[in-house]
Amino acid sequence: MHQLKISFIAILVTAGIAWALPAFAEIPTMTVSEISPGMKGVGRTVIQGTQIEEFNVEVIDVFKDMGYDGGPLIFIRISGDVVNRSGGIAGGYSGSPVFIDGRLIGAISWGPYFTEGDLCGVTPIDNMLRAFTYERTMGGRIASEPMKLENRVEFAGRTFDSVLLASMNDDPAELERLWGENTLVMTQARTPLIVSGLNGAAFEKLEEFASERLQYMDIIRGPGGGSSTGVPILLGPTVLEPGASIGVQLASGDLDLTAVGTLTWISDDGRFLALGHPFMNDGPTNLPFVTTKIIYTIPSISRSYKLGEPIDMVGTVTQDRNTMVAGYLRQPPEMVDFRLEIIDRDINRTRRYNYSVINKEDWLPILGWIMPMEGISYAVDRMGKGTCKVSFTIRGEGLAEPIVRENLIYAGFDIGYEALNEFMEALYIPTAMNPFREVKLTSVDISIEVTSERRTLDIIRARFNNAPNMGPGAIGYSGPGNSGTNEYEELENIDLIEEQMLFDDYEGSEMEDVPFEEEMAAYIEGLMVDAYDMGMTVTKLVGYYPGDTVEILVTLRPWRDKTVEKIIKIKIPDDFPTGQTTIDILGGTSSSYALFGMMNGGTFTDSGVYLPPEDLETVIENFMKRDVNNSVITRLNWIATGNEDPYFYLQDDMEITEPVTASLVLDDVVYGWFSLPIEILSMEAESLSDVEEQIIPGSEYDQYVEPVQKPDSAPGRNPYRN
Repeated sequence: MHQLKISFIAILVTAGIAWALPAFAEIPTMTVSEISPGMKGVGRTVIQGTQIEEFNVEVIDVFKDMGYDGGPLIFIRISGDVVNRSGGIAGGYSGSPVFIDGRLIGAISWGPYFTEGDLCGVTPIDNMLRAFTYERTMGGRIASEPMKLENRVEFAGRTFDSVLLASMNDDPAELERLWGENTLVMTQARTPLIVSGLNGAAFEKLEEFASERLQYMDIIRGPGGGSSTGVPILLGPTVLEPGASIGVQLASGDLDLTAVGTLTWISDDGRFLALGHPFMNDGPTNLPFVTTKIIYTIPSISRSYKLGEPIDMVGTVTQDRNTMVAGYLRQPPEMVDFRLEIIDRDINRTRRYNYSVINKEDWLPILGWIMPMEGISYAVDRMGKGTCKVSFTIRGEGLAEPIVRENLIYAGFDIGYEALNEFMEALYIPTAMNPFREVKLTSVDISIEVTSERRTLDIIRARFNNAPNMGPGAIGYSGPGNSGTNEYEELENIDLIEEQMLFDDYEGSEMEDVPFEEEMAAYIEGLMVDAYDMGMTVTKLVGYYPGDTVEILVTLRPWRDKTVEKIIKIKIPDDFPTGQTTIDILGGTSSSYALFGMMNGGTFTDSGVYLPPEDLETVIENFMKRDVNNSVITRLNWIATGNEDPYFYLQDDMEITEPVTASLVLDDVVYGWFSLPIEILSMEAESLSDVEEQIIPGSEYDQYVEPVQKPDSAPGRNPYRN
């Protein structure tokens, strides 16, 4: 794909200058008051290559308050060979200058809604020139009733005596039915946004996002995005003058989004006007301004459009208003540079991409995210499940330090889409989600390693590995029942389960007369309920002292492989309150968003109260220290002492006690969540013999009962007994 030359110094000082700015006096203009029906002139535009061509213009009428800004609108008819070759007013004509007696009257900006014909509206140049002083026209909104024509016009086999301009929210066909067939309904001109470098799902995601925000754009696949480029191009000298083909960009490089339009006006000091209507309509802005070449103007019954691609970046759009985009040549735009590397471990292939996107907070995250999504799909040449390691570094002015993150993601549906959610979130943190101060991102590096292998682990069991020898029952366990083993747990496949079932005493049950297939299905379902609904609740209480280190033996099952065991340690703080609580053992996939605080860097107190972050550094720090998916986390939950201020969350100097955590990073994505009850003992207690215990003999599982509360245990949240 063609990549823009972004260096302005290189463009201006090298021998082969890519564009030329002619030295001429200010372009003479004509005011609306001087224009009357019947006047004739010429328009200028490019329909192929870079060569500016002229077409004929005749003024039909002038409306006082029908323009984009509530000001005047000039109604014209165009004709000639250029118009015939382009199939009428094509997308990309926006901004085409119209001259009468050598004086500029304005830019083409409206067209009929039902065909790209030869009738169009012109935004007056006087209204566009206000961009440099920004004086609003004193007018209302677009007229809501038809404006009568001085003389009837023939168009598309019909006769019209009035004109009505439809707003973006209007249905033109419905307006025509409402006002009658003699009313010509005009719509705001559409500018083609040529998207190169995206196909398939990535293009559809961008189209869905952009179509709601770029009301004046038609989003079209361009070179590198599925369109044919085997069309001969007539290239002439690239001269920036009224009628030249230009573009306004959202991204450049291996990802390119360029809206193709026409230059309306330029001054000898490098100021310019284009389009004759808004781009985003967001007022002060900072967007790349480029020269473009038209590969071909594609005629269509519904809407013709110019298919173009950028040549060189030559300036910056600084105003995006109702009647124009305006800016300055030789002024570089603010862009964020992305460097992307994608490695497919299955086929040992690496692809690299370089692209730049506009530094606008509402657009940067989606534009930065969409190319890696496309890159994964293209590099691995497939969709579907897989495991992905994503590493990225985000730098910018206003960041105390770069945002750095590495994580492992497994996706069962579309790895290209699911692998990058955290990356997009990281782009939002200093931009659209940042209420603290302005940050200007400068560069982003992202590396992605992909494999189709399912690299996952499920936590199936957890128990204390170093439970103190403090008396009967001083063990802890979470997992299937019967001393940790279900009688069918060791069976490796469904055939063995069926075989085992035949030997069980199943006679005399309600299923005795049921067909074998139904009997087997019900029986296996019962096994699952027994093993996973009932067995997982089997626990026994253990006790540790503050300062002790707890070892937990975690059993994990890899996908379709033998189980493995890992030991993870967590130290109980010396000042930890006494009483009963739990240690949670969970996979990284279960903990990330909860610990991060609803994706915006806040904190949850132990009682569930949410506290927003106080500064950007806290948000970034919480994001970067978030547990990764390929980790096992132990979390010792804090015990309330009973002395807390019930209104602590209203205090300015509140201190929030977070759970005590420890993590073990593995090589695979970890799923699952178990909880072990634990007693934090008073240093005065010597053993569990201080508590009355009872082991109920003859039960299928030993059950721990503690009818008497320890007198030295602080009151707290106790989910196990009163």
